Amino acid sequence: MFVNKKSLTTLAMVSSLIAGSAMAASTPAAAPAAGAVSADAAKVAPAGMLSRLSVTYMPSFYGPSVTGPSMFQPEAATGAAEDRSAPLTILHDIAVGYKLNSKGLTLEPVVRFNQTLRASEEEGAVTRNANIQMLNDPWIKLKQSKIASFAGVNFGGSVRAYVPTSQLSQDVGLIVGSRASGTFSYDVPKTKLSLGLETFVQHALFNSSDREVRIKKNRPHYSVYANPNVTYQLTEKLALIGLYEIQSGHRAKSRGMEMDFMFSDIEAGVSWDVTKKINLSPVLNVKTGPGETMNLKTTSMNLYVTVKAL
Repeated sequence: MFVNKKSLTTLAMVSSLIAGSAMAASTPAAAPAAGAVSADAAKVAPAGMLSRLSVTYMPSFYGPSVTGPSMFQPEAATGAAEDRSAPLTILHDIAVGYKLNSKGLTLEPVVRFNQTLRASEEEGAVTRNANIQMLNDPWIKLKQSKIASFAGVNFGGSVRAYVPTSQLSQDVGLIVGSRASGTFSYDVPKTKLSLGLETFVQHALFNSSDREVRIKKNRPHYSVYANPNVTYQLTEKLALIGLYEIQSGHRAKSRGMEMDFMFSDIEAGVSWDVTKKINLSPVLNVKTGPGETMNLKTTSMNLYVTVKAL
């Protein structure tokens, strides 16, 4: 696994910043007499700090075809499992958040590990499975789930900056990546139906010397994403979910402001709050891009999990 020393230093700085902010936020307004520290003050400080902290683990499993399970995701045009470039994959996201104010403004560094379940071959026959783990670019996010509301529509958003520590990002000369996201949600009155929209614009700043490598790796300079979604609450803990997502990007080989199609799909499934801290969301992923086929053979089974450790 490739780990850059710069990444460790950056994460250490963020952790130090969070800890320092937490201590400042929990300091009593009135200072006690010199040399005296009350037992109550000693208890309040760590309690206040913990109430602002959150730790969340979010694994995402990208699985096989519905009709022909294998060690690979289905090929989008035919559903065949011979595409060795798309093994079963698990993304492990670990987020540590610190709430900055009473309105929910949160600073949240996130690290991601990419785990692939890749089949090894010997004379054309699959003999064993290899587990490969890779550290992706970590990011630092500033988010607020509810910034404003108008006519029943709630608006939230976030901004993030990526630290280019992965081998791929260093190969293509990434200096820094950034993303600005917006979320809109609307609870339909007198129903159990909720409508939503998630969008983001992502930009990557590269150095000028690695353009040919970027063309080869097909890395976009900037991209635009949209995700209209719908939720129907069956019970207090169980909901039906559905969404359509699409993303386009401007790559190194693109001309002018030209945008290339990147991907699109439909996801439908359920969201189950197993406990107050654990959510499971199994979904079917239906391919909808140009040249892709919409059928059960090309449809894959995905699972998204959220675990709130703190």
